[in-house]
Amino acid sequence: MTNNKTILRFLTSGNVDDGKSTFLGRLLYDSDAIYDDQLRDARTGEEIDFSLLLDGLEDEREQKITIDVAYRYFNSNKRKFIVADAPGHEEYTANMAVAAANSDLAILLIDISKGIKAQTIRHFYIASLYGIKDFIIAINKLDLVKFSEAEFLKLKTEFHNETLGLFPEVNFNYVPIASKSGDNIVRKGSNMPWYDGKTIIELLESIEPKTDAADSTRYLVQYVSKTDEGRILRGKLLAGELQVGDEVIVSPGNKRAKVKNIIDEGDDKIIRAGQSSALILDQEYDISRGYIIAKDDNLPQVADHFFSYITWFGKENFDPNKQYLVKLNHNWLRARFAKPDFLIDAARHNDNYELSDLKANNIFYTKVEIEREVAFDLFYQGQVSGAFLISDPYSNESLGCGIISDAKQTARADNSGIDGDLAAFVQEVKQLGEKHFGVDKQELINNLLTNFEVTNENRK
Repeated sequence: MTNNKTILRFLTSGNVDDGKSTFLGRLLYDSDAIYDDQLRDARTGEEIDFSLLLDGLEDEREQKITIDVAYRYFNSNKRKFIVADAPGHEEYTANMAVAAANSDLAILLIDISKGIKAQTIRHFYIASLYGIKDFIIAINKLDLVKFSEAEFLKLKTEFHNETLGLFPEVNFNYVPIASKSGDNIVRKGSNMPWYDGKTIIELLESIEPKTDAADSTRYLVQYVSKTDEGRILRGKLLAGELQVGDEVIVSPGNKRAKVKNIIDEGDDKIIRAGQSSALILDQEYDISRGYIIAKDDNLPQVADHFFSYITWFGKENFDPNKQYLVKLNHNWLRARFAKPDFLIDAARHNDNYELSDLKANNIFYTKVEIEREVAFDLFYQGQVSGAFLISDPYSNESLGCGIISDAKQTARADNSGIDGDLAAFVQEVKQLGEKHFGVDKQELINNLLTNFEVTNENRK
């Protein structure tokens, strides 16, 4: 019998000591996803310390904290799950950011007895920044306030007011829970009859995983070999669908071709999203690792620079005068970074305060210049093709990661006739508009720039 269960990747986050490990241990225990030896290690007499089911590192057990992101796997009757348990301390912010970039949903825990902390808002901000749209706000330890509905509603309102307007497209689901007794995690329990919403597991089974560039076709080339039949392109289809006869565009270069053959995909000759396969085009183009094959309805960006949010986790401070290596869509590229435009202070909802030395766990926004033009997506259009890794060119140490938020080409693909200097001026106007009018006025700014470009074209 074929197993057609979908997979949901979710993140557990929140301030330190808000009960993430106990919550997740209880979730796994009540879902029958704990091995007997794990259960034996977590027993203290007749009691079970659910947090010990998660904190596998010796240092974590001694300090009673989660240091690294711990990944766990379990099933329910309806779905498979991959869980990333993120550390709560501020110094491990980078770990949490990387986990968020690979998650469909976030469970944000809040200890009702302690209220909302700076790290609570920081984790919400970072998870939203890295593409998570669905949140379960698990207000924990209701047993400490005698399972009070009034206390739950008070904290729910406070969190809503704290996050109001930060990310308008985010969806919230508020659930009152008590991790020790398991109320509203897998089972309802009898302590909160006033709550008529879904349990945590019911929400995890019902919220749909996010899609990556759902309306686009993205085939990322990883390897090219030559045969008598032609160049065989081997790679992975990130999104969309490809079949023999489809017209495609190869980027960079905007080279048109048709899919001539698909290898080892059965009689239907179709590649579907998530599959790694090999294909042959009807044109002998010079294609190499890192090229993107797409359909004409939605092409990737092509440029030698872009604007990005950087999460820094290197031991040494970020140096804008130093050359780094960037790994973007299988391309290893020499890169230089402009002086950051601003540093994100997620806990204060502030992205424009004074810059200081940029060190581990800082998040900042800057322009990235790479050695040649490559194809990529904006992160919110394609999370695989719109993210990159930063490495030291000498030690190969991983120093940070980035998500691409905007890109402007010096030579415009639409041949509008605006040269490099004018394109740079347009970008400068856009940045000034964002600074003084805010992102909510972006449509007005774009209309202004469009009128400028049209006027410039008419003068030629």
